Amino acid sequence: MRRVLLRGAPALLLSGLAGIGSLWADELVPVQVQPQSQPPQGGQIIVIEAEKARAWAMLIELELLGDPATFPYALKAQANARGMEIQGYVPNTVVRDRALSLARQVCPMTVADGMVVQRNMGLPMPAKAADDLEDVVYDKVTQVCPEVHPVVEINEHGQVTLTGACPSLRDKLECSRALRRVTGVTSVKNMLNAADASMAAVGPTTQAIYVPESSAKLIQQTGASMTGAAPAGGSASVDLGQNVQVLQRPQAAQPRPSLLQKLTGRPMKGNAPAPANTNMPTPAMQPTQAMQPSMPMNQGELPRQVVNAPPSSNSSVRTSIVPPAPVTPARGTLSREIAEREAASRTEEIRTVAARQAQPAREAPSQATEPA
Repeated sequence: MRRVLLRGAPALLLSGLAGIGSLWADELVPVQVQPQSQPPQGGQIIVIEAEKARAWAMLIELELLGDPATFPYALKAQANARGMEIQGYVPNTVVRDRALSLARQVCPMTVADGMVVQRNMGLPMPAKAADDLEDVVYDKVTQVCPEVHPVVEINEHGQVTLTGACPSLRDKLECSRALRRVTGVTSVKNMLNAADASMAAVGPTTQAIYVPESSAKLIQQTGASMTGAAPAGGSASVDLGQNVQVLQRPQAAQPRPSLLQKLTGRPMKGNAPAPANTNMPTPAMQPTQAMQPSMPMNQGELPRQVVNAPPSSNSSVRTSIVPPAPVTPARGTLSREIAEREAASRTEEIRTVAARQAQPAREAPSQATEPA
C-alpha cells in the first residue's frame, strides 16, 4: 500500500497543480494594450493619397527630430502597403520603441517598424557647445533656407526652439535636419508656421488608408458614399455607415493584346479567356444532312458528308463529296491553317531534297558495273 502511494504521489501533485492553474486561468487579468490594427469604431475613415502621405511623413520626422532620444539618428517615414513605415538604424530597442511611439502620436495611419537595430552604433556623447550657439544655429538655418529668419531660443539642455514663418513644410523639415550636425544641439522644437501646414491636418478620424490613385476615382469605382467634395489637401472623407462597402484599390488596366495574340487567339497571361457568346442563334442542321464524325480527311480534300439519296435512287444512303458551306473562320483558325500549310510545304521540300540526294547514290553502283 505504501509503495502504491509513493508511486501515485507525483500524479496527485500534478493534478492538484493543474486544478490550481485552472482556477487562476478563469480570472481575467487586465492588460493595458491598444492594438494599432484595430478596425475603426464609428467616426470617419480617410483615404490618403501620395501628397497627404508625404506631408504626414514630414510631420513624423519633425517629431523625431524634436526628441533627444531619436534626434541623433537619421530616421525617416515612408508610406507603403504596410502603412507608414519608420526606416533607419538605431542602437537599441529603446530608441526603436520611442520612435514608433512618437510616430503614432502624429499619424493616424498604421505605423510599421522598418528600423534595423545595430548594437555597435553606440550612444552619442555630449559635446561642449559653443558660446555663440544661437548665432551658429541662426546662420545654419538661414543658409539652408534664406527665406526663413527665425527666432532662436536654446535652453540649458541644448534643445533649440525655432519660431517664425516658413514658406513650406519641406523647408521647415530641412531647417531641423541641418541642426543635427551642429555641436551642442540635442533636439529641435520646430515651431515655424509653414504656409502649407493645412495639407498635413489630421482632423477627426480613427483610421487612414494610403492609396496612390485619386480618391474621387477610387470611391466612385467602389461605390462608397463620399461626404462632400474632396478637400484640397488630397484626402477624401468617407462616412462609415452600417452598409458602407470596403474600400478596395481599383484593378490595374489590362494590357492590350499584341498582333500575334490576336492571330493565334490565345489569351494573355493573367487574363481569363473571353466567354463564348451564348446569345448568338445556333443554325439548325438540315434534316437531310449530318456530319460524319470519324471520317478521315486528307490535306486539301473536301469534307465528306452523308446525305440521303433521292427516292429514285436504288440505295437509301450514299457517300458523296459536298462543298462545305461558307463559314467565317473562328478567331485563330486562319493562323493555324497557315501554320499547317507551311509545315506541310517544309515537309515536302525536305522529302524532295532527300530524294535528290539519294538518287546519285543509287546511280553510282550502276555506273561502276558498266563495261569500259
